[in-house]
Amino acid sequence: MMAICVSLLSYAAPRELQQIKSQEAVNVLTLNTRKAPAKQVQSTHRLNKAQTIALSANLSKEGKVRNMARKPQLEGNLDYTLEPEKQAQPVVIELDSYIYSGTYDNGLLVQLSNDLCVVGLEFVTTSQTVPVGTFQINSSLEEGTVTASKGGNDEDDDPSYVWVYDEDGYYAYSYYLISGTVSVAEKNGIYTLNVEAQTYNGSTVLISYEGEMESTQTSTDDDFSKEPAEPTQLDLKLNELVDYTVQTIYSYFDMPNQHNLQITDGENILILELWSDATVLESGTFTIDDTRDDATATASTGYDDDWEEDTGCRLETADGIYYLVSGTVVVEKTGTGYKVSVEALSANGSEIKAVFEGELNPYSFDDEPAKQSDLVIKADSAIFEADDDGIVIEMISGNEYVVYMKLFTSATSIPSGEFEINDSFEPNTVAASLGYDGMYDEPSCIWIYTNGQYAGTFYLESGKVTISENNGVYSITINALSYNETVINVTYEGKINEYQEPEDDPYEYETDEVSVINMVATSLEIRDWYEDYGDYYLILSNTSRQRAVIDLFTTAEGAFGGVFPIDFSEQPGTVWASSGYDEGVYPSYYGTTTEPDEDGTIYLETVYFLVGGNVSITFENDLCKINVVATSAHGSKINISYEEVLSGLELVETADLARVENNTIVVAAQAGETVEIYNLAGQSLYQTLANGETRVAMHNGQILIVRAGNRVAKVVL
Repeated sequence: MMAICVSLLSYAAPRELQQIKSQEAVNVLTLNTRKAPAKQVQSTHRLNKAQTIALSANLSKEGKVRNMARKPQLEGNLDYTLEPEKQAQPVVIELDSYIYSGTYDNGLLVQLSNDLCVVGLEFVTTSQTVPVGTFQINSSLEEGTVTASKGGNDEDDDPSYVWVYDEDGYYAYSYYLISGTVSVAEKNGIYTLNVEAQTYNGSTVLISYEGEMESTQTSTDDDFSKEPAEPTQLDLKLNELVDYTVQTIYSYFDMPNQHNLQITDGENILILELWSDATVLESGTFTIDDTRDDATATASTGYDDDWEEDTGCRLETADGIYYLVSGTVVVEKTGTGYKVSVEALSANGSEIKAVFEGELNPYSFDDEPAKQSDLVIKADSAIFEADDDGIVIEMISGNEYVVYMKLFTSATSIPSGEFEINDSFEPNTVAASLGYDGMYDEPSCIWIYTNGQYAGTFYLESGKVTISENNGVYSITINALSYNETVINVTYEGKINEYQEPEDDPYEYETDEVSVINMVATSLEIRDWYEDYGDYYLILSNTSRQRAVIDLFTTAEGAFGGVFPIDFSEQPGTVWASSGYDEGVYPSYYGTTTEPDEDGTIYLETVYFLVGGNVSITFENDLCKINVVATSAHGSKINISYEEVLSGLELVETADLARVENNTIVVAAQAGETVEIYNLAGQSLYQTLANGETRVAMHNGQILIVRAGNRVAKVVL
């Protein structure tokens, strides 16, 4: 059963490794509609746009937001080239997480996020807490304003900005806020923030957030409470490696690799987070600070209440934890081993010295089978892909083996010649495998499959690769020795095409089977998506778990009645055809759902994307009729009908009887007239005896019938 996660109005489809939720509308950069105060994802450091993947990628402990800090100064030339063209519809961003607030160039930088974007606003203020009030976005740098962005570059952006990420959590583009207003209110520690801003290329951005915003820099929490208060001197000789891992994922974001070491003397454990451009730890001096630059070690910020863990470099002892905030870590390669020397100062002033000598190997070869007799593999297909420092060739042999070979070369196509397998990383060599790093098998290696299931890996340690080419036909021979000394011979002859990323099919979640589907809706909910554009959602459902969401643009006169063609024009008097799935299911569509789970979340079991047809809406005296006759992306026919009696009122509209102002119905009643307001189901919502013009506040997203004496009007909020 295909299940697409739904939360309130949030619909999404499962990917290979995760489920993504996204609001059911174009340009909505949010995963949830939250009414409760947002949960906190607070960081002791602001984020750099290239590193905010940690918010949405569910990284391991080492990859959390707290460990992703960079220098707080923006360097290099700035421009606006990373902003997309002007968007036809406003970009609506509903934030649910607070990350950071702290001093920046001109005041206080506040960062908020959801799983698709990060918003950074710079308030020009001397306060260390988020100010309350209404602030203009401009370039004046006057107290009580929010800074307009000067643009950005590949490293960072000048506030104020919006960073947008793709469904895999990778940075995609920015919106640079140059004008507009920011309003901030606070009650009992809960902040409400609303932004209406214009970007450099003319897009309108609407941002909202509700939740806590405690200043990171002025927190009164004692982060170092686990450290002994009395300074001391410790001089340790460590002799055992407890754990060593290398977090190489940071290389995707132009960050160093994170080398995480835990070493002990049997009683005390020294934990080091070292940052290096190298994947194999080299000799050098690492300065303990908070930059996460190459040749640094992470200064501790103590215990993090949000993540419930101790941070950075530290020494754990029976007396407490010494949090290292400055000093150096010196690494020396000694043959096959290492010497690691630490001289550091802790948060409370203790002087820590520690020395370790021994082997450091973060890689494992446990997945390789014991030595076997000579193995001969004949591959029957191959592809290649060029990357930053060479070419990766992948060869497949039936359903038993996948050969994965990394060739270091400056060429962008497969070169001919003989190439030695070694660990030098030099040009015109083939990489010897480093093993398994806890996340990936490092090339070159051979994956073993039994009955289609992964069964182990041969890690190639030495040998020779021979490549020749004749009229586009390649001949490849690998003669190699694996880690456990299995002799392996691989041959391939044939064409090798370059790997092409398959194009996403936005309609992939709709079945290819063509059907005729009929739905009789028993419930109608109308929600305004953007009232100024006359854009509304008509949500139709019934007790059989059938559900349709129609994205309707009212006529130029603002009327709901008429025949609305389903197309992609986004013009008044039309229904927006679905563009399929792209980080969410885009209306208009029809589907069937599961029952809500214990969290109130429902799932789309089936979905049909409506791309053609018509929606007819009529008001006949006291009867509202909606009929949908639509064609889906893969050719299915969708027929939906809905009828609702309007409480027996004769719907003869009086032009100037009622109007809407800021969610308030203004009724031009005469003194002594009875004013009544009904919903489309005929339920009386309000009744009063008028003294003249009457004002009634009502919730958005509904059609209401207003009656004053014998005059009747229909209003849309």
